[in-house]
Amino acid sequence: MSYPTRRPQATREQAQELEWFRWLADAVAVLHFSYLGYVVVGGYLACWLRKTFPLHALAVAWALAVVGTPLNCPLTSLQNALLVRGGEPSLPGTFQQTYLHEFYPARFQSAVYVMAALLVAASWAILARTAASRSPRRLAAVARLLCDRAHTQAALPPGRERAAAGRHRPHGVARP
Repeated sequence: MSYPTRRPQATREQAQELEWFRWLADAVAVLHFSYLGYVVVGGYLACWLRKTFPLHALAVAWALAVVGTPLNCPLTSLQNALLVRGGEPSLPGTFQQTYLHEFYPARFQSAVYVMAALLVAASWAILARTAASRSPRRLAAVARLLCDRAHTQAALPPGRERAAAGRHRPHGVARP
């Protein structure tokens, strides 16, 4: 009769290292949830901060690639590697199968995809509409500013244009 062998007890340093890897795996899971949240509602953030739109478009493109093709998500692979390194088993399936199906049954997967796509499309439509409505106003404001500046400079005596503008002085030169 053979008895199961016991693993040797881990030292305190080894236990701390294992705990560190498990903590990192949890941090990657939080990052993964944050990424998915950004994919769904990041377009609304881009309506407020327009410079974030390229990042959101990239995040959506990557999400579509992972969902639509057999690509493995690098965040899931990283989390699995950290779990194994921390002495835990890797995730039994994908991130979505492991965590997201706790919030909704697997049979609603297609409906969840459609709702997420509609939220992204709605945010992009709002972004496109606000960008189109702002452009003519911004163009008119810039034209008005340029016309006002040209009119102000034309009314000044020769040689005083640069002093009146103020912003065109070289750095460190005092006003006359």
